[in-house]
Amino acid sequence: MARGLVRHPQRAHSTQTGTRVRWRRLARRIAPALALSLITALILYPFVFVILSSFKTGNEVRINPLGLPEQWRWSNYVQAWVEANFGTYFKNSVIQVVPVVAMVIFASILAGYALSRIKFFGNHILLVYFIAGLGLPLEAVLVPLYLMMLDFKLLNNHWSVILPQIGLLIPFGVLVMSGFFAELPGEILDAATVDGASHWQTLWYIAVPIANPAIMSLLIFAALWTWGSYFLPAVMLTRDSVRTLPLGLAYFVGEFTTEQHLLAAGTLISALPVTVLYVLFQRHFVRGITIGSLK
Repeated sequence: MARGLVRHPQRAHSTQTGTRVRWRRLARRIAPALALSLITALILYPFVFVILSSFKTGNEVRINPLGLPEQWRWSNYVQAWVEANFGTYFKNSVIQVVPVVAMVIFASILAGYALSRIKFFGNHILLVYFIAGLGLPLEAVLVPLYLMMLDFKLLNNHWSVILPQIGLLIPFGVLVMSGFFAELPGEILDAATVDGASHWQTLWYIAVPIANPAIMSLLIFAALWTWGSYFLPAVMLTRDSVRTLPLGLAYFVGEFTTEQHLLAAGTLISALPVTVLYVLFQRHFVRGITIGSLK
């Protein structure tokens, strides 16, 4: 009996200790989830606000900015597309993005394969030269670019943005593609050479199909970069007829600050294409960047 009385406090103490340990484990699991939920809510709040505002009237946005719209007005998008000229801005953005992406991918594939798989004098120096372009800020070359486009009479022309964007993106493309091609098993390429394939045939029939993840990641990066570019088009394009979506949004904010519902609709028109592109090809983007950057 005495022994039982002596052991009872020890059992109570061990029970309390076990309860504390369980609470601590539970807190460790719940705390990160709560923190992530709070951060997610803070990040999503501006997006939800813009989406709701795009379906309201101007008075609703000012009176009840956080509430649901009394009537979901899809006509705001039509009005922003036509009257606010976002249709023209959208078309101009597409006109600039497509050739930039196509030329960057084509040039990066050729340069990346040549610098990583073909041995010639100075190929490593040339690769370093390309990669050094990543450290060149746009601000450092903007004035010479402007004067060059002025001499070529290309200001207020889409090519005044397309050509510099290609030059700015090619160093990154060469880095990604050369890193990916360098990781390809040499046996596969050597087998094609033994079968009589030239470097050109080996590149397009063997290497390029395997490099699909890196190409997709480069496509997404180049499209996102060009679509959201503001500084270079703001300098080269001053006419409303050639403005892109980022420039159009900035112009709309300056001229029509009271039309917040149309501004929200225009913002979603601008953000939707690149958002859909990234969501659809996110896995390819992450995989391609990871593989292409490891050497």
